[in-house]
Amino acid sequence: VLVVFAISMSVLYSQKSRALSDLAIETQAKTAALAAQEAEAAAKQEVIDTLERWFTAPDPTKGSGKDVTVRTIVDKAAASIGDDLADQPRTEAALRRIIGRTYFNLGLWQEAEPHLRRAWEAAAEVEGPDGEMALFAEYSLGVVLRNLGQTDEAEQLLSDVLERARRTLGDQHKRTIETLNALAQVHKLTRNLEAAEPLYREALAAAEALAEPDPSLLAILRGNLGEVLAMQGQTEEAAGLLRGSVEALEQDKGPDHPNAARARLRLGLLLKQTGKPDQAEAEFRRAVEVLERTLEPTHNDLLAARLYLASLLDETDRADEARPLYASIVASAEVALPAAHPALAWYRHLYGRNLLNAGQLAEARPLLEQAVEGLQGANHPRAVDAMRTLLRLYEALGEDDLADDIRQQLPTDDG
Repeated sequence: VLVVFAISMSVLYSQKSRALSDLAIETQAKTAALAAQEAEAAAKQEVIDTLERWFTAPDPTKGSGKDVTVRTIVDKAAASIGDDLADQPRTEAALRRIIGRTYFNLGLWQEAEPHLRRAWEAAAEVEGPDGEMALFAEYSLGVVLRNLGQTDEAEQLLSDVLERARRTLGDQHKRTIETLNALAQVHKLTRNLEAAEPLYREALAAAEALAEPDPSLLAILRGNLGEVLAMQGQTEEAAGLLRGSVEALEQDKGPDHPNAARARLRLGLLLKQTGKPDQAEAEFRRAVEVLERTLEPTHNDLLAARLYLASLLDETDRADEARPLYASIVASAEVALPAAHPALAWYRHLYGRNLLNAGQLAEARPLLEQAVEGLQGANHPRAVDAMRTLLRLYEALGEDDLADDIRQQLPTDDG
């Protein structure tokens, strides 16, 4: 009997111990979850308090004026955030993401890059690299690097985000779809169109399959796919996609929305490609008009719109009309882009070539020399085109030694 009693007590004690152990584990889990919730709530409140300080700081009664721009506020916020939140990574990640995205939306990518990079690092530190905040920050950084011309790192980051998003969110999550689109854009920039097209098609198919499809996202994806198809000569399918994109965005966002203007630019490029310059010019002018009213003067999309219009004017014997557009593009790009960005070098080449053709040799020279230096430094395929233009300039100036030096650098089939 004693043996049976002892065994029974042992079993009961073991069960009670397991129950206590399970209770302790459950209690620890609840405590940890509560602590995480409290930390997240505190971080959210800190974000709210910090944003309130930033956006209520301008006070005309204290001499700061009433016409304070978003740029002014975000610049002050960017300068103060390091001191304010050094020991609060969750809050720092959220605020740096806001600052970085604000700079991005203003077209100020150089300013956006360090904040988005730190936001990604801080978010990964708090919630791990698969966390939603970390994924969004890494995605945003990849897009900024793409726009800055740092396509190798952009491709690496966006490929990483895509793998994580597929695994943690699924193929039909909006973040996954947006990442497919962004990665395809990197491939388009590097002229890897065979890699870009299937990514665009996958993104579009996933967006169409969403339970609640986003009309604007669908229109943008159709426009992006149409642009790549046009670049590959598939103009018939491209035309349907591009016209549909314009119509859908104007219906969803209104005709004066920047996204509708961007869609018009793509349609204009196709019209130009298919021998319809008058229709293309109308689309370009409409896009420039909208973007000049809605974007910062240094925004890349506005630079692109002016460039498309200037190039068309140049090609249709209206170089004098194109010249002020080229001048404004170079001036804005010198503010918005890094000195070594190949796009800035190409803009200088186009403006310098326009001046050369007009006989303004002295004005063309520094632009063309800087263009060649920038494109060669970036190992850009258009460097040869810029060198040929610079050779023409040196020949016109009678600079025989400099002209011979350029000839020696050109491919042998240039003679």
